[in-house]
Amino acid sequence: MRLVCKVEKCSREVKYGKLMLCERHYNRLRKNGDVNKVYKINHTIEGTLCSEPDCARFASVKGKCKMHYGREWQKNNRRPEAKGLYKRRISEHRFAAEKALGKQLPRLAVIHHHEGIIPTLVICPNQAYHLLIHARMRRLG
Repeated sequence: MRLVCKVEKCSREVKYGKLMLCERHYNRLRKNGDVNKVYKINHTIEGTLCSEPDCARFASVKGKCKMHYGREWQKNNRRPEAKGLYKRRISEHRFAAEKALGKQLPRLAVIHHHEGIIPTLVICPNQAYHLLIHARMRRLG
């Protein structure tokens, strides 16, 4: 027998049995505190187009759209000593943390980014610790 998500008008299979939620609604509950809330953050600069030729997208970072900024960032910030896939893909926050430490982070390390009065990066040893930080921040408000 296939269990179905308890959210109204959702027919996806249950992934989290105790809560009777599918993966999508479980993640919404975990991130937003409500299974129906969806937060979409719009980082675009109003009315400004990407500075790349023939691009009609809105600019979001340093005068470029997300796609062109990401391409440029990846091209300019690669680890020279890394090999294979790990050399090609590294997040901006992970790169900044490694640069500050002066060494490569462990594979399971997760970077927590907090946008407050002073933007902060916290290096978490694993995803469980990262989720603990988010849970405590939610409780504090």
